[in-house]
Amino acid sequence: MKKAIIIIVVINFLLTSCATIISTTHKNVSITSNPPNSEVFIKGKLIGTTPINTSISRKTTSIELRQKGYETTTKKLKRGVNGTYFLNILAPYGLIIDAITGALWNLPSNITVDMPKTAGNTEMIVNNKKNETQKTTPTTRETDAENKEMYASNVDFDNPGKFYAIIIGVSNYKDKNIPDLDSLPIKDAKSIKKVLNEKYLFEKENTLELYNPTRRDIVSAFADMSKKVTPNDNLFIFYAGHGHYEKDNDIGYWLPSDAEVNNPSNWLYNDQLVADIKKIKSLHTLLVSDACFSGSIFKTRSVNMTDASSFIKGKYQLPSRKAITSGTLKTVPNKSVFIKYLLDRLKNNEENFFSSSQLFQSLEEPVTNNSASLPQFGVIQNVGDEGGDFIFIKKQKTPEVLQPTKK
Repeated sequence: MKKAIIIIVVINFLLTSCATIISTTHKNVSITSNPPNSEVFIKGKLIGTTPINTSISRKTTSIELRQKGYETTTKKLKRGVNGTYFLNILAPYGLIIDAITGALWNLPSNITVDMPKTAGNTEMIVNNKKNETQKTTPTTRETDAENKEMYASNVDFDNPGKFYAIIIGVSNYKDKNIPDLDSLPIKDAKSIKKVLNEKYLFEKENTLELYNPTRRDIVSAFADMSKKVTPNDNLFIFYAGHGHYEKDNDIGYWLPSDAEVNNPSNWLYNDQLVADIKKIKSLHTLLVSDACFSGSIFKTRSVNMTDASSFIKGKYQLPSRKAITSGTLKTVPNKSVFIKYLLDRLKNNEENFFSSSQLFQSLEEPVTNNSASLPQFGVIQNVGDEGGDFIFIKKQKTPEVLQPTKK
């Protein structure tokens, strides 16, 4: 009997105010806005400017955003009950403590705010080609030193250009010293191709498949693609297979099927890859690489995510060269958790327009939580990125922004 009483006391002690102990009284959130660079206030106190990743009290019910030329906007936060709160059932007084501390509440991880312009705030520029004045929506691009406002180029949304894809999977290697990957990369590559062809605007004739290619095959494929892709088109590149990173020299490689451990002549240097991408004059290029040591080719950037259609349109107008990689400079396991969530997010996306920023943010946390990999997202350096974003557009009979405006 004494033992039972002691056990009950210990359990009650451990489970007192579960949400406060386990989840804490604050929540890490990402706040973005359209337009960006807006000041964020909570209860009249400035906490930073968008985009911002910060920790806020779970008691927070709303945030306020301010920017010159735009209406001050209050965003009410949708709060739910924190799951750990229900563990207090074995120690009921914990229910009261968690309610007092605010830990019983769960806040959204991503908060996006659209700010309407104030009356009369219309920007005007001159179209030099047609020598006429026209209205345009300002968008932004980020540089390493500062954020600079610029105007989006004219893009015909009745004809968004073609969507091309290079899909590469390397499972088997001629050199016995390089372990084969049990056909998993090829299987993953085929799954990616399938979802692109069936759900998004990637036609089969514009999708190039390379399974167990040699270095020559890959280089030739990029050269051929550079002859097809126009400045209005989009290019998606996917690679699954072995990769290697030399820490001392800060050089990364892909390993094609004819790579040899002791002979780097058939390794595909990241520098070569970047040069090949630079030659392809697409509007947008997105590289997704599920290979170990694949994080060395780009400079990481913070993710500015929003689902506002006007923001998506602005991002589509600006050229972009982005990359999403699965494991940065660490070894990626054969069975890829990264691919699991990449496919899931692409298959189950319900938005008509899905940016690479949104894609990355939707898979970053689950991949990190369920594997030793640390995915990264960033700009491929020195190949023409101007702050835009690759947009996956779903197949539909009457796409939203692709229709002519009805008069």
